Amino acid sequence: MYWDDLEPGAGGGVYTYYDAARHRFIVEWSRLRNRRDTLHTSETFQLILYDPAFYPTATGDGEIVFQYLQVQHVDSAHYFGTVGIGNRDQTDGLEYAYGPILPPTSVWVDSGVAIKFTTDPPDGYSVGKRETRSAGPVPVIRPLPARGAVLLILPLDERGVIEVFDRAGRRVWVYRGRFRMGPQLLHFPRSWPVGVYWIRYRSARYLLQTPYLYLRNPLQYRP
Repeated sequence: MYWDDLEPGAGGGVYTYYDAARHRFIVEWSRLRNRRDTLHTSETFQLILYDPAFYPTATGDGEIVFQYLQVQHVDSAHYFGTVGIGNRDQTDGLEYAYGPILPPTSVWVDSGVAIKFTTDPPDGYSVGKRETRSAGPVPVIRPLPARGAVLLILPLDERGVIEVFDRAGRRVWVYRGRFRMGPQLLHFPRSWPVGVYWIRYRSARYLLQTPYLYLRNPLQYRP
């Protein structure tokens, strides 16, 4: 669901509810504090289990929904929170996000986000078809702490967006423009607080992201 150093004290707790009318079981982690959060903010999220007898799937497995009302992302000492599901014996599982690392097709785990786990394919998806892609260069985003920069390498010219998020998941900087093919550096000036940031590059073709331990100060784009 959301693995992190959460504490149920200070008015928070973990609660369960069986919704018999809608055939689902709900677990809520309500107003929990992260013991590494110096700002004393709280986190609230839910796990919902659906009865497959009333919500059938192609395989007969029950669907699972995660709902995040408030998420903070403050535990930089232990690489933030991990999101996913696992079996009772902890011998098998499905990882959705490990801190800021997640698949390009996934959304950032943040306040207001919901994630559904199901064995049913989405609408318009044909099971059995395999997408073929020609081999070619792939884009890269790589932190360069020794140079106070991040390296972005693109296989073609394109328009894109670079965003920077602080440890609480708030977007604190954005640049929209045209990026050239090949390597380019994103340099840090001397004004932001030292700490961990997330840098994300988005375009019509790619989604790249990387955590960055910032030891000087924030981003300035240099084409």
